[in-house]
This record gives sequence, structure tokens and C-alpha cells, in this order.
Amino acid sequence: MFNFFKKQPGFSIIEVIAVIFIIAVGLTGILSLIVQNIQAQYINKNALIASQLAQEGLELIRNVRDENWLATPAIWAFSSIAEEDGSKLFAIDFDGMTSVDSSSLKIDTDYYLHSGSADSGFSRIIQTENNHLASSTVVSCIVEWKEKKGGEHKYVAETVLYDWR
Repeated sequence: MFNFFKKQPGFSIIEVIAVIFIIAVGLTGILSLIVQNIQAQYINKNALIASQLAQEGLELIRNVRDENWLATPAIWAFSSIAEEDGSKLFAIDFDGMTSVDSSSLKIDTDYYLHSGSADSGFSRIIQTENNHLASSTVVSCIVEWKEKKGGEHKYVAETVLYDWR
């Protein structure tokens, strides 16, 4: 006759539940770290793109200044395309400056342009403020973008351009 209730070595149901709970808590912590890492990677990628777009904007403005110096008569300041609060606002690409209406950047093949087919989610505005006493212009490049979850970000790069000629 079998005795089903005799004590045999093994785990009780309470021990099994306790082990499963401990493993679940550990896995939850690991998974939350993975999710945070993916989110941080996405934010850092967009911040890097924004910094490069801002630097490109400043370089394009330097190029406009240098071309203006070569013009006859030599001028180095920027023409007024749009005025807002005493400062000048531009949207600029490698093919020239435009008005502020089209500050949203599009992706056209490998380039970020103000004209194109696919929206990039970034916008770039150049703001200039002339200081005629010091023969200088403060140039700010403002790049803005939105995250998928609705967070708005802004990256600002500034430089001062002088009439050193």
C-alpha cells in the first residue's frame, strides 16, 4: 500500500512562489534599465543631430558674410529678410537664405533642407543682432524638435561675427 502523504525531499509551493517573485522583481529592474537606455539613446541621437544642424547654420551664415565681403561695394552685415523684435530671423540652407515661414527641415536624400519630401521633425532658425558700435553681429542658430512622447527640446549655438577687414 502506498503512502502518498509521507515526507519526501522537494520544494513546497510557498518556496516556489517566493523564488518566482524574487526572479520577477530582478527581471523587472533589468527591463526598466533597458527601456531607459533605449530612451536615452534616442534623445542623445536627436541632440547630436541638432548640434550638427546648429553648427551647419552658423557655418552657412559665415559663408554669407564672406560672400558679402567679396561683393562690390564690400558689405559684411546681413540684409533684412524678416524683422521681429528688432532682431533679424532667417531660415538658411546651403542654397541661400529664405524667410522664416519655412523653418521646418525636411530630409531630401541625405540632406536636411527647408524644401523636401519627408519631414525630419527638426526646425532651424538663424537670429542675428547687429552691434554697429563694435562692428559685430551676434548670430544664434536655434534648432528645435519634438520627441515622440511630446517633449519639446531646443538647442542654441551662438557666435559673434566681426568686421575684421
